Formats: sequence, structure tokens, C-alpha cells
Amino acid sequence: MKAADMDFIAPPRRERTVDGRDLVIEPLRARMIPRVLQLLNPVLDDIGVLMLDQAMWERWAAGRPEVADLAQIAELLGKQGDAVLDALALLTRQDQAWVDELLPDRLVALLADVFWVNRDFFQRAMPLLQALFQPQAAQVQSSEGQAGR
Repeated sequence: MKAADMDFIAPPRRERTVDGRDLVIEPLRARMIPRVLQLLNPVLDDIGVLMLDQAMWERWAAGRPEVADLAQIAELLGKQGDAVLDALALLTRQDQAWVDELLPDRLVALLADVFWVNRDFFQRAMPLLQALFQPQAAQVQSSEGQAGR
């Protein structure tokens, strides 16, 4: 198959009004990937597990998330809250101050929207990027440890 013959999925998007602000949540762009990976690195494994829960995302797409679904997403805030908030501001293309002042229910709903819209990235591209960069990071840590001896 030639590159010109590749089939691409139509990127999803979600429109939502939050506190009077109309948002259009779209897939992340190439220029965002390095920063998103940097911010979410501590919780990438957790996001990967979330992305495997197909039933949860089907409920979310249908507009019927369960409390347990929202709790799973909210757990990320407990692990790396600042980084998740920074990533949410970037991925929703909103200013950080606005994101920081969101009420918890709106925050979790926006996080779920961002993950849903970017599910192709989080399910397919992210594991590949992690695999590419983890050996390099391990080499840097190993050489730093040896330099201290």
C-alpha cells in the first residue's frame, strides 16, 4: 500500500458549553505531542488502562457515563493533578487560569471529552511513542547513575 492509498479516519470532535464558554474539543496536533507526552508521562500507563475500557468509552460516546467511569478519570488528578490540568488547558486550547478554576464535575467531563476525542492517539500512537522513547530514557538514567560512582 502506498502512503497516498492510506485510509485515515475522520477525526472526531466534541462541542460542549462550559460555564458559558463554547468549546470545540478536537484531536491534538503534531506540535502538541511533545508537550502532552512530557506533561502526562507520569500517568501514561494509567491513561493506557483507561483507554482499554471500551465499554466505558461507548457509554461516554452515547452520553451515558457511569459514576465509576468518572471516578476512574478523576483518579488521574490525584496522581498528577498539576500536570493533568496543564495538559487539559493545552488540549482544550483554553487559558490555564480558566481550567484551574473549573468545578470538579466540569473538569472531569472535559478530561473525558479530551480522552475520547484523542482516543486514537492514546490507544495507538502513544504506546508506540513510549516504546521509542523509553529505551533512550533508560540509557540516560543508566549513564547518570554510572557517572556518580
